[in-house]
Amino acid sequence: MQGSTLDRRHTSKDLKRLYNRRYRTVEAMHASIEEGSRMREMQDALRDDEAFMRLKDKFSREEHTRSLREQELEAAQEEERQREDARVQLALARHRMQALMKASVEGDWKVVRHWLQEGASTTCKEAEFGYTPLHFAASQGHDAIVEVLMQHDAPMEAKTFFGHTPLA
Repeated sequence: MQGSTLDRRHTSKDLKRLYNRRYRTVEAMHASIEEGSRMREMQDALRDDEAFMRLKDKFSREEHTRSLREQELEAAQEEERQREDARVQLALARHRMQALMKASVEGDWKVVRHWLQEGASTTCKEAEFGYTPLHFAASQGHDAIVEVLMQHDAPMEAKTFFGHTPLA
């Protein structure tokens, strides 16, 4: 009997040892599983981060491309506006020139003064023969207009295509 108690005690110690070993093994397995789970979570998160970064990069590139296209479109529109403004300014300059030339021929000094105040150039020349408003006023004998034009720095040495000056 005594041997059986000893065996039981011994067996009880063995059982405790075995139980502790198994408990530690189970704990280690749980820790390993938990670590594996954490590793998988980290890998998934990393994959998600990489996917997120790829998407972010893609959207950034698309946004950059869209922004460049918008800038190019705005630049083209601004260029077109500037061309249109230049065309309008040219048309206004032609209109002023024609009105100044006509008033110089007709001898209407009030209209000449008005167009000079509006920015008409005294140096403009008509396309066919190269006459300036001063040429027209002087050839028609409109002394008052010649005076007004000279006050606005009309070129007295301007020559027509034939070499004639206004006061010659």
